[in-house]
Amino acid sequence: MDHRVSSPDTPVALPSSDKNDGSPQTAMTVPERFRGLYALDRKACEGDHNYNPTFQNVEVKAHEVRFFETGGSVTHVRASGDRAAITLQENRGDREAALAIFLALNGDGTARYRSVQGPVLTMIRCDAPDPR
Repeated sequence: MDHRVSSPDTPVALPSSDKNDGSPQTAMTVPERFRGLYALDRKACEGDHNYNPTFQNVEVKAHEVRFFETGGSVTHVRASGDRAAITLQENRGDREAALAIFLALNGDGTARYRSVQGPVLTMIRCDAPDPR
């Protein structure tokens, strides 16, 4: 299995570590550096459901990932440096399905985010200082 991490643009198996030293490890807890609320812009961080981009917010917790109407328990995490692949058991009504998301922290309060089904999005981390 290839454990290199290139970008959230290409799904690859990723190692996980809270040390952020590039040492590959696997975990079921999302490392602290990836936890937080991610949104398309600052206004979406406010959670105003009259503002359409709010519906694309992603909240990453230690053992759970939440989307607007869905979310689920983290079942697997692989991280290397500032890149992570997080697998969760997503609850959609009365159904469950495995879902993988990919994050690459950019170091400026933004991250590249992708779910298996979607395009790569640049999102801001709501708890990061505004870089402007």
